[in-house]
Amino acid sequence: MLPLNDDEELFFKRIYSLKDNAINNYKVSMLKFLDLRQQEIIKYVIGNNVFIYFNGGYDDAEYKKCIISPFELEEPDFKLDILKLEYNKKYLTLNHRKVLACLMELGIKREVIGDILFDGDTCFIMVSNEMTDYLIQSLKLISHVPVELKKYDGEVSNIINFEEHKCFVSSMRLDAIISGIYNIARSASQELIKGECVKVNQVLIKNNSHETNPGDIISVRGKGRFKIVEVLGHSRGDKIVLKLAKYI
Repeated sequence: MLPLNDDEELFFKRIYSLKDNAINNYKVSMLKFLDLRQQEIIKYVIGNNVFIYFNGGYDDAEYKKCIISPFELEEPDFKLDILKLEYNKKYLTLNHRKVLACLMELGIKREVIGDILFDGDTCFIMVSNEMTDYLIQSLKLISHVPVELKKYDGEVSNIINFEEHKCFVSSMRLDAIISGIYNIARSASQELIKGECVKVNQVLIKNNSHETNPGDIISVRGKGRFKIVEVLGHSRGDKIVLKLAKYI
């Protein structure tokens, strides 16, 4: 695990306390939506001593709620709802950032909102269910255009929010990966890293030689995010062939 910053250190101590409560007081705890780094910390702290469960509303969720339990749960209740945001695409163009900003303007905390997904002119939002009624009643307009939130009981696992690409890289170093996916010079990717524009699994990385792995989600400020899905093999020129998912 990477060194912890101050916020992560506090989170580490909180999880250690919840683990202690599970073991010594037989207490079940649930945490609201966690980013990838927080999920990593939980797995590291909890180990195999107690049971941990994650759920973000669909199979490939990035933000997930977590239950820490001293005993096995057959059907964990994550108290999670999926909301469907409907709007007229002719008059309103939305993206993840704009929807999240509108939700934050309602005075809620980021931790009660999970992933935000788009399927055509429909947007799906994962939320902690204690916020469901408030959000449905409060979010009526975006940029002066009427919108409507409804509770959604269907599945969202088949929604595609990324484009798949193949990429040829010389190594799994972070600078090589960024250079390959965005077709820029290695020196340019190093400048992005040096300029603190690059995160891996939501952790700021300043080391050009940081080794990436399948499953890593890499975000580059101003360029978007992508996930290393798998290593497909090597090319005839001995380049590493990667399958990537670029978020759209």
